[in-house]
This record gives sequence, C-alpha cells and structure tokens, in this order.
Amino acid sequence: MVKRLGERFRGLPPALAADIQVGDGRVLLAATHARYDIVIVDAHASEVYIPFDLATRQFFALVRRHLRPGGIVALNVNALSPHSLLLRSIVRTLRTVFPYTYVAKVGGEFNYLVCGSLAPVDARVLTLPGRVSPALRPLARRVAAGWRADAGSGGWLLTDNRAPVDYLTNREILHRAERLGYLGGGATHSA
Repeated sequence: MVKRLGERFRGLPPALAADIQVGDGRVLLAATHARYDIVIVDAHASEVYIPFDLATRQFFALVRRHLRPGGIVALNVNALSPHSLLLRSIVRTLRTVFPYTYVAKVGGEFNYLVCGSLAPVDARVLTLPGRVSPALRPLARRVAAGWRADAGSGGWLLTDNRAPVDYLTNREILHRAERLGYLGGGATHSA
C-alpha cells in the first residue's frame, strides 16, 4: 500500500517502488544479505514515537553493513529545535557509526531529517536538473537549503541496553505544552 500511495501521490517512479522494502527495519535487515544505496527509517508509533530499537548504535551498525559504498541512512526526527536532547542524542549515536552526519530542517514545525554516511554528502546535487521527480523538487530544495554537517555533540549515546527514546520524546511533548501554556509557566495559548 505504501508503495502504491508513493507512486500515486508522491511521484515515486514504479521502477523505484519495486526496490522498496517495507517491514520491521531491524528484522528485515537481520534476515537479508542485501545491500542498499539508501536506508530510510521512517517509523513512528502514534506519529511521534520512534521505536527505540531503530535509534541505537547497534541498529545503525546493522544498517551500515547493508549499505553499498556511498550509501546513506536517513531518518525523520520530530524535535522542537536543533538543540533538542532527542535530536542531539540520535545524531550523537549515529555519529558513532557514520563519520559524516547531517541534519536538515524540512517542512513542518518539528520535522528534521538526520542522515549518516561513510563519505561526505553534498545535498546541493538534489537541486540539479533531472535529479529528483517534479513532485519531490520542493522537498529537495528544502533539504538542500537546510543541510548542515553535524558533529553529533551533546545528547546521550543510545544503545540496545539504554535507549530512553520514549522519555526523550515525552520531554519534547512536555516542553511544547509548557511553551504553549498548557502546563503553566509558559505563554498562554487559545485554541
């Protein structure tokens, strides 16, 4: 269904859709020897919570083993700011496996794209003619405009033995509610 919707509403070419794997990311990667140019981690429970096992050093090491030379891992993180402890922790963890990490603010108030690679990546190539389908050009321009290298400083190292991703996400939600005045001490908000 995801592939069909991508073809219909996002300009995903059918030939590319044929190579997309949909399933539990960790289980799928552990069960295959396939190698990929890109692994996109876009898994959220209730549209907010990243499954903890898809944000650990061990998971990113598994992804790395499945990337072709020049490959990239990309994931979506919902955070209030580039200084968010959740975002900083994911970038720091990714950086332990991938020497090149990048963050781009993309669409929406809270949406960040986080990427890791074994080689430098210049997102400006996304804006070159013929690189992306017309339906994806606005997103490609936003990614290229916001793309910045990130050294992964700050934040917590997330491992299979310690990955409080739900806690970090709850902090984001509570900080937002406080800023909107729902918890007192913040600005007032009227609906």
